[in-house]
Amino acid sequence: MAIEAGALFIDFASMYIDETALPMHQQVDVAKPRGANDSIQEPTVLLDDINDVFDWCIGQIDDDWSGEDRPDIRAMVTLAHRLDRLSVFENQLSAYTSVEDPMLAAIMCQCAPEQFTDQWQRRLNELTGVHD
Repeated sequence: MAIEAGALFIDFASMYIDETALPMHQQVDVAKPRGANDSIQEPTVLLDDINDVFDWCIGQIDDDWSGEDRPDIRAMVTLAHRLDRLSVFENQLSAYTSVEDPMLAAIMCQCAPEQFTDQWQRRLNELTGVHD
């Protein structure tokens, strides 16, 4: 659940990257309720804060991608692809036979580098009962 929460933070925060933002720990320290007459401020976040959360989440995922329902890995692969950091999963790109989650296999079909897409498509077909 912590990985999924981190992934949600990254997903939402990536729309508000601003290199002039205060670091997240400082924003938390100065946070206070908005008054009735206060204007609404756009949230801002440093890319470093996003990368720190991403790195923490990646550090929590082991090399074992087995399991029929892996929303943690699905979320992180999707974000890694979006952030152009799929290289953190370099060891798992060819480990398609260990994947049991059809949704993860489908995501890998879309996100994996081209040299791996045929293998991921075959694995997805195996998991969903589709034959070539």
